[in-house]
Amino acid sequence: MGAYYNGKKTNFVYVVEVKSLTPKFYEILNQTVTELVAEDWGNAIRVTKYLCSYCEQLKSVEISDNITIVDMYAFQNCTAMENAIIGSGVTEIGRAVFASCSALHTVTIKATTPPTLGTNLFSGISTPNIVVPKGCLSAYQSATNWSNYADKMTEASE
Repeated sequence: MGAYYNGKKTNFVYVVEVKSLTPKFYEILNQTVTELVAEDWGNAIRVTKYLCSYCEQLKSVEISDNITIVDMYAFQNCTAMENAIIGSGVTEIGRAVFASCSALHTVTIKATTPPTLGTNLFSGISTPNIVVPKGCLSAYQSATNWSNYADKMTEASE
């Protein structure tokens, strides 16, 4: 079992559109996918809860700017995940999205206004480095729930 792109087996999935998710989709994610890029999910506005929970091979995720909500537990227990990029359109990040992602070292957030943040974002792990847009550091450091991670935040260079 593997993911395929242009007829060739790959460990990279470029999500173009998701209309419905089948058990086979989750099986592929859990077994082989190491990168997930949510560039254009059609009319989708959210990453649904538990979407990639326990995808133990997933190393990175990039949420596009058209997504507005990352639901709770979306990437919980992705133990190989090293980095995540959250797009500028995200206005809400749910509870424990990155809980138990033990390899996570950097989360980059492109939203200039801090998204509403659920509790326990990094439950069960050491807080990773959080990179926020240039000129937005103080807003993030003082925002509800974000302030818990103020000492791990830095501004992007651009």
